Amino acid sequence: MTYNNSKAYLEYQNLKKNLKKDLLLFIEKEFSSSISDIDKINFLSKKDKFFEKILLNLDNWMQSPIPEKYKEIVIKSISQNKWSNIIEAFKEELVFGTNGIRGKLVVALDEQECISDLKSLNEFGFESEILRGTNSINEITIIKNIFGLINYMEKKKLTTIVIGYDSRICSKIFSRLISNIFLEKKIYVILFDRINSLPELSFAVTHFKADMGIEITASHNDKRYNGYKLITKYGSALTNKIREEISYEIFNNNSDVSYDLLSYDYNDEKFIFVSNNILILNDFSASNSKNNVIKEYLNQISNVTFDKNIINKFASKISISYSALHGTGYLPVSKLFEKNNITNIKYITKMILPDPFFSAFNSKQILDPSDFVTSNVIANRFIEQYGNEEFKKLDLLCYTDPDADRLGVIIQVPKDEQIIYGQWKLLKANDVWALFLWYILENILKNTKSPFNNLKQLFIVKSFVTSDLLLYISKKYKIESIDGKVGFSDLSEIVRKKWKENKHNIGMFEESCGFGIPGNHENNSTKLHILEK
Repeated sequence: MTYNNSKAYLEYQNLKKNLKKDLLLFIEKEFSSSISDIDKINFLSKKDKFFEKILLNLDNWMQSPIPEKYKEIVIKSISQNKWSNIIEAFKEELVFGTNGIRGKLVVALDEQECISDLKSLNEFGFESEILRGTNSINEITIIKNIFGLINYMEKKKLTTIVIGYDSRICSKIFSRLISNIFLEKKIYVILFDRINSLPELSFAVTHFKADMGIEITASHNDKRYNGYKLITKYGSALTNKIREEISYEIFNNNSDVSYDLLSYDYNDEKFIFVSNNILILNDFSASNSKNNVIKEYLNQISNVTFDKNIINKFASKISISYSALHGTGYLPVSKLFEKNNITNIKYITKMILPDPFFSAFNSKQILDPSDFVTSNVIANRFIEQYGNEEFKKLDLLCYTDPDADRLGVIIQVPKDEQIIYGQWKLLKANDVWALFLWYILENILKNTKSPFNNLKQLFIVKSFVTSDLLLYISKKYKIESIDGKVGFSDLSEIVRKKWKENKHNIGMFEESCGFGIPGNHENNSTKLHILEK
């Protein structure tokens, strides 16, 4: 259905002739000046396709049944000749990736305008008058995506979903909007009432035996981004087959998408959902119930602690610092330390509380634990707060990305090696996983009561680019090591196939700083959710 008689659309049509001319001139001027003579022929052949793609997405947006205000913002941007913003907003449609969709919340390339737009979104939410488009994460593109996901769930007869959100701009109101859409479609919703990490969401999906989970997050992308990740009933990433089926439903959805639910005030502190068919997870009001996810989650982690005696022995002696990178990790990490009586913790306080602007980082800085620039910010913030002498006393400084499913570890460098490596070193994931695997296998051999102590049943999976040191450690202990493609989607699929052979997984390893111990979901003695990152 098109809405080509609306006031905004008719005004757009009046502007279109000049729009085409001015936009094309801008593209030619902006892009041709930055390419070599060799590339110019290639550019000229692609320029028209690029231009037509922008116009097609722009036309579809202006003819769609979205509220008029979103079209009026486009008219305003065209009238102000904000061509770079128009291009950024409409040059593509968001693509369904490995586990979901992510993209920029704001399309301004100018730093000051970008920060101003982020502040507007944070303050006014869906009432903000910033430019949206097919290539940005916004309430319109989110609604289209969720209607496609619902089509998939209805076809598969899936009836329950867990919804969580991180500390990013608009994450909370996106979670409320999405919850309302599911509720209106008679799908039972389990919703976190606070920011939560992705591992907590993965756990909640298996804990409540839900069919799917969705986390509003852009993972380790910079502060300009948001999106969502989908989780299967096993707590794992999507398989290739599921991903293709969901993507098809999103981008081939011929049914009318309704935008009526945008009339709600999602910023309202006393917000009321469209239905009571919802369970709100509030850890603080349900401290003794099954609904206290953080408590149940920490209990599960304790069940796979391989040597509790060594933790008890060194709990008061080990010196650790932790940073949550302004994200979701502080609550689960601090509670885990507390549960294990680890008290000598130096939190980087300026980075502990959730901050949607990620104030320690510039607008284009990725928040990836494996990135050296990120680790440098962390180390410097510790020294600013506690001083260099306290830094020297640390056994390790660890930190998690915004949705807390990736880990960074900084260690001291021995004095005789500092001339080469400097005062500290960021451990690569390969180094950390080698230590983890060795430690796990050594402790399995010592513990005859462990559900994992039958070595013939054990196996690990790793992406093929992850260090072969894990393969050699596995060979030493005579357990199977299997290589998979990059990404937890493929690794999870391998694990599920091995479960059918009554095998137990003791490690999923990714070079991107992700790690898991799924055990065997079909065996009660080692039943863990698959994505224990």
